[in-house]
Amino acid sequence: MTRIELVEDVPPLSVRTRVCDGVVVTAVSGEVDDDAHLVLDEVRAQLEARPAALVLDLRAVTYFGSTGLTALVTGHRQAAQAETKLLVVADQRAVLRPLALTQVDRLVELHQDLPTAVAAAVVPAPRSGQRPMPG
Repeated sequence: MTRIELVEDVPPLSVRTRVCDGVVVTAVSGEVDDDAHLVLDEVRAQLEARPAALVLDLRAVTYFGSTGLTALVTGHRQAAQAETKLLVVADQRAVLRPLALTQVDRLVELHQDLPTAVAAAVVPAPRSGQRPMPG
C-alpha cells in the first residue's frame, strides 16, 4: 500500500531591513508565529543604532499568531526605551484582526501603506510641554 503525505507549502518567514527615504524599514513576510523571535531579534538589532524611527512593514505577513503579537508589544516597549518611534504597516486581515482583537492596534502607530508610515516617521513629534504653532 502506498502512503501519500500532504505537505503544505508554507512560505518561510523572511525578515529584511533596508533604508527608505532615510527611515529604517524592516519588512516581514510569511507566517509570524513560532519564528516570531526572528522579527524581535531584527527589531532589537536595529534599535541598537538608536534610529529616530523604525517602520515594521507587515503587509506580506500571511499569519500573525500570539507569539507575533507578543514580539510586537515587546518591540514597541524596547523602541520606547530607546526613544525610537516604532510604526507598523499592515493592510490585510491576517494582521489587522489579531491587532484589533487584542487592542494592540491602540498601542502601536498603525498605517495602511509604506509611504504614509515613512512620511509619519520623518515628521518630528512635538516635544513634551510644547504646543504646535497655530496655523
